[in-house]
Amino acid sequence: MKKEYIKTTEQKIRQYFKDTDSIKLIKQTILALETKKEELEQKIKTLNLNFDIDIKGNSMSSEGISTNSTDSYFEKNIVKQIEDILNIIKNLEEDIANQKNQLLKLEIKNTKLENIFNLLSPEYKMLLNLKYEKNEPELIILNKLVLSKSNYHRLKKKTVESIYNLLLMYGEI
Repeated sequence: MKKEYIKTTEQKIRQYFKDTDSIKLIKQTILALETKKEELEQKIKTLNLNFDIDIKGNSMSSEGISTNSTDSYFEKNIVKQIEDILNIIKNLEEDIANQKNQLLKLEIKNTKLENIFNLLSPEYKMLLNLKYEKNEPELIILNKLVLSKSNYHRLKKKTVESIYNLLLMYGEI
């Protein structure tokens, strides 16, 4: 097998694991955005709003403080806070939609390699996990898989060749 094929296949394997990490991160981000959106929606439902009462905004008359300007102030403040929250929710919904689109693209991209990995023997999968996903040093891989250095290199070559051939079958290379 040519070195360029090995490099190309290893790049695809590394990219798969990077994308897998990105998928996990995007899912966490979506969850956080959805939680924030729910909190804001609940804030609107319960009218849990903040008011900075401006005493200067109240007018004085011979009968005392006029409540008309205060009512107007509170009404305007409520409407403004609800509009601000609704704008934030709209932005969160757009962010969630963008994150979900990105997630879908990565999941589709990774599907073929995931299917290929599922076809591999447990020994090959373990090597992939240690070498490409966890980036373990060679010595640790040798110890965990109980292999000599030459057997490790043979196993690695067989694993990469198997993946390359399956990628070739899938039309990915």
